Amino acid sequence: MEETTDIAGARLRDPRPRTGWRRYWKFPKSWKEVKALGWKFVLAFVLFYLIRDSILYILIPYLIYKGVINP
Repeated sequence: MEETTDIAGARLRDPRPRTGWRRYWKFPKSWKEVKALGWKFVLAFVLFYLIRDSILYILIPYLIYKGVINP
């Protein structure tokens, strides 16, 4: 059978198990994966949103107010 270039014929998932940092790179797909990652996943999740929201809702409006950024 010849190779296809459409999405139906493409391999969509890497068959190798996740090890090392790759385990934490992708968002878990089930609660079983969340429980396996434990507090590290919760900490990464909270820090990501804390940093993102601080930049979006505190830092950018402050810089616009001070005139550093012109909207």
